[in-house]
Amino acid sequence: METGVIVAIAAVVAFIFFAIAKKLMKLAFFVAIVVVIVAVIYSYVRP
Repeated sequence: METGVIVAIAAVVAFIFFAIAKKLMKLAFFVAIVVVIVAVIYSYVRP
């Protein structure tokens, strides 16, 4: 697993916990999906 992907996932998890605390569940869910997709695409595109 690439370091960038691990960092992205860690950032998503931290953001989700923060969003739950702020009652922004839908926004957190959307951002998490977007970041994970970007991280996966980045790991595939990167040589």
